[in-house]
Amino acid sequence: MSKFITFVLFIGLLFGFGSVPVIAQAIPPRQLLYAWTTPTTTGQLGNYLILVQNSQPATGNYSIDWSLSGTAPSACTFRVEGSFDNVNWFGLDTTSPASTSCTTSNMESIVYKPVYYLRINVATWTTGDATTKVIFHFTGGSN
Repeated sequence: MSKFITFVLFIGLLFGFGSVPVIAQAIPPRQLLYAWTTPTTTGQLGNYLILVQNSQPATGNYSIDWSLSGTAPSACTFRVEGSFDNVNWFGLDTTSPASTSCTTSNMESIVYKPVYYLRINVATWTTGDATTKVIFHFTGGSN
């Protein structure tokens, strides 16, 4: 009799009888992520990002963060810029048309500003020493 009860319980557990229902979790859309290399001079930092999907800007809400390692740069300022034609660029961050300091690690959020192209434009750059690294990251959600 106990073998029969064990068998019935095993089959019940195997097919989910009497078990607690499990609710599936929704998987959010894949995030858009990108990391630029450490600045070596002023001007556009590395590549610009193409945010166009189906002739529409892909996202209007994103964040730019920067992290430092090694010795902090003596001088570092930048602007987050966007464009619709990859020719005419305009500031997107809160300090526009000025620039943001990148001598310490930080993050800024940019909201409700959809663009086709996005870049980091380094306004001033003076390295601290050979160990100075500033890495910029873009994180944006897809629409």
